[in-house]
Order: sequence, then C-alpha cells, then structure tokens
Amino acid sequence: MPKVVGKINDKEILSSYGKILNAISNLSGVVPQISVKLGTCLGTSALSATSADFVIMTKDAKLSINTTGDCSDSNFNAKAGIANIVTETDEEAIETAKKLLSYFPINILARLKLIIILLFILIIYSY
Repeated sequence: MPKVVGKINDKEILSSYGKILNAISNLSGVVPQISVKLGTCLGTSALSATSADFVIMTKDAKLSINTTGDCSDSNFNAKAGIANIVTETDEEAIETAKKLLSYFPINILARLKLIIILLFILIIYSY
C-alpha cells in the first residue's frame, strides 16, 4: 500500500478537479476524446466523462453528475443525448471505441493539413 503523507482537504480536491476539467476543455476540438463507461461514474468524475466527443456506455453502466445515482442508467443517458452509444458488454464497448478512434484524425493539425490539401485542389480545378 502506498503511504499517504498529509491530508488532502476539500479545497485541494476541488482545485484538482478544476485543473483536470480545464485541461480537458483546452483539448476539446484539438484531440479527439472518447469516454467509455463500463461501471459507475457519479459526481464530479462524470463531468469529465460527459465532455468527451463520444460517450460509450454499457447497458449496466451508471453515469450522472448527481451523486445519488438518480437518472444515471444507460437508457436515461441515451435518451438525454449524453450517451452516444450503448453496448451490451464491456468488450463490445471497448471495440466500439477502437473503431471510432480509427475514424478520427490524429489531431487538429492533421485535419488542417487535409483541409489545406482540399482547398489547394479546389483552387487548381477552379482555374
């Protein structure tokens, strides 16, 4: 077991979550993000999970900002537009994430390079 030195207070925990959410927000639109929920994800942790480009849940997973777990099942999340894909099993969720990743550009620079190439082709064919 790792040794815990000192005590982390609530202010430090919230500050740390704020830093994590800020980093996720800064990467949004730059780095493709997929969230895969295989179990229970409640409270502040759900904020980062739901901010992904795609949210994949198994049918038995729970996802809610509400820490009581109300309105957290996959059916509710799918109807609310939070979960994009609901799978039967963990394995199917992971394979779905892998397949989605194959469609994404590596990052925005790769996307920009493609746009520049397409614009160049349009310019050439418009003359």
